[in-house]
Amino acid sequence: MKNLMKRVVLLILVLVLAIPSSTVMAEKASSKNITIGEYIELLMKAMKVTINETENQTYITAAVSTGVLKTVGEFKVEEEMTRTECAVLTNRADIYLNENEAIILYDNIVNFKRISDLSKITKKYRDDVVQVFGKGIIVGYTNGKCTQDREFRGSNKITYDGAKAVITKLTSINKRSVMSPDGQLTRTTNLPVNAKEFDYILASFPNGFYEMKYLYELTKSSAEFILFKDYCPPVKVKNDPSYNEAINLYTWCENVEKNLYYRLNVNYKTIDSKWKKNLNNTFSTDKSKSIESYIKEMKKNKVVIKTSVISVEPSSLYLTGTYNLRAYVKFKVTSANDLSKNLIYGDIYMLKLQKNQWHEGYYDIELNGYYNGKGYEYRVSSDWLDDFMKAQRKTKILKPAFNKNGNDDFANGYYYFK
Repeated sequence: MKNLMKRVVLLILVLVLAIPSSTVMAEKASSKNITIGEYIELLMKAMKVTINETENQTYITAAVSTGVLKTVGEFKVEEEMTRTECAVLTNRADIYLNENEAIILYDNIVNFKRISDLSKITKKYRDDVVQVFGKGIIVGYTNGKCTQDREFRGSNKITYDGAKAVITKLTSINKRSVMSPDGQLTRTTNLPVNAKEFDYILASFPNGFYEMKYLYELTKSSAEFILFKDYCPPVKVKNDPSYNEAINLYTWCENVEKNLYYRLNVNYKTIDSKWKKNLNNTFSTDKSKSIESYIKEMKKNKVVIKTSVISVEPSSLYLTGTYNLRAYVKFKVTSANDLSKNLIYGDIYMLKLQKNQWHEGYYDIELNGYYNGKGYEYRVSSDWLDDFMKAQRKTKILKPAFNKNGNDDFANGYYYFK
């Protein structure tokens, strides 16, 4: 009996010791980098390709027959697979499965440089990388808060778990990441309270960017607010009768970005007439005289400012009498004799600017689109930048309301957003 008990105890100890050991082995296997050959085998199985067991390189031959490989020796199958190689093989597999050779987002991803390190990827493989990115299969890594591009890291290796996750997105289209029309990664979790006011919410943009009140929501009026005339949230802008194909949203974004770039990248040692001309060209009216005055003052004050991020978001376009685009900027003042003076060109109100410290802000930029006799111009109509707006954050979707009690300005009552 004693011997039997000893055997049972010994058996239990062996089992207990074996459990963590097997778990560690499984973890090591899942975290181990996968080879190209191993990934091809997983792909062929996931694609349910018929395998000829009589051949020496069964999965490699099958990969060639489906177009996943161009030739048997195209890749060194015994080597660990990079993210770029994974993109190539996966995109070819997707073309085989879904006959999807091109994506609508392709041009926007390339033109807007949504993949920040695309130039580091071997040229002949860039198309595949852009396609798996745009299809939401391999979307890379964030470049930080409110950035509009992502890093692909094509030379990095992929683990077994990473490879399986890619194959899941390959075979289950509904599990792919959703990209915006201009090639940015969107999100569907932890959404801002007013998410329904936008066509989509971007992964790299925090809720505060979206929840900042629109300019029209801070307005009081004796007349009732009329949709498409006095106000319109971003989600409804394309239903505005005055919004038509003549409006080039991306040209507006480009001019706003240039405007902010020139205003927030200045150096008293190098600022010149070219800078003045470039900035002035972003405005819808001639501001050359006021820009000249600014240049004189900033040289005396020895101002140097530089930006880290400027993101003008096309999905933020809204109407408040005129169109506005919302932008995020991150900049710092590295030189100035007097921080209390106007360091930035325009009508500026910045809170707590300190030398050599990054300053972040959300700013709504007023726009103007007009026909100049030859074509449409899409420019900035106001030089106003005010940190006051960032603090105006809403906790729900606001709607027009009427206050019958009135106030000093509107004795007979006023309309406002509640």
